[in-house]
Amino acid sequence: MARGNFYTETGYFRSTTLPTFPYTIAGWFYLPASMTSGAVAGVQDEGGSRDMTGVFATGAGPVVFQAYELNGGATGGSVATATSNLNSLAWNHFCGVFDGDASRTIYFNGGNSATNTTNNGANQSLYDSIILGGRNIGGSQYVDGYLAEMGVWDVALSADDIASLAKGFSCHLVRQDALLHHIPGVRSDIFPVGDMAATDPIGTFPHPPIIGALPA
Repeated sequence: MARGNFYTETGYFRSTTLPTFPYTIAGWFYLPASMTSGAVAGVQDEGGSRDMTGVFATGAGPVVFQAYELNGGATGGSVATATSNLNSLAWNHFCGVFDGDASRTIYFNGGNSATNTTNNGANQSLYDSIILGGRNIGGSQYVDGYLAEMGVWDVALSADDIASLAKGFSCHLVRQDALLHHIPGVRSDIFPVGDMAATDPIGTFPHPPIIGALPA
């Protein structure tokens, strides 16, 4: 089972144990028939200026994944947009690789990648939380969809690593040495990694298949 729909609920996953550059955020996202744009995951300043970095699903009609950096919660920002649209009523794999203030790459279903190298001045020293299922929580920006097999790594995963994740391999099976957080979203979140926790009860939804055995 996966977790969501975040947009219609008050819960999301949150931790104050933050990754440092370079880092990677990846997971599976189920796109409903229609959606309101929303942040899938990100590291952010939860109050104040709300500077933030993360992955966004956005679009009117066709929906695309973006990896972004925002300065002060501005509407614009430094954005890398995947080169292919999401599939509706289906599971889509996302991966954002963040190498620093001036480098972010988005992957869709293991490929369709794009990189943006603009530094718009987001202040990472203000970041105080990592959130899966939304961003700018004070502004109620929750993702409209379902999430599963979500992972955060303290390294920049390689293209081969990301391709493995997009084939359905568990986060536990890819660079486990650098896996900071893992929310499987299956069977009451067995085999989690890290201290990320739901702020309120979050519903469930059918989960994509996972290849390979989870470690004991």
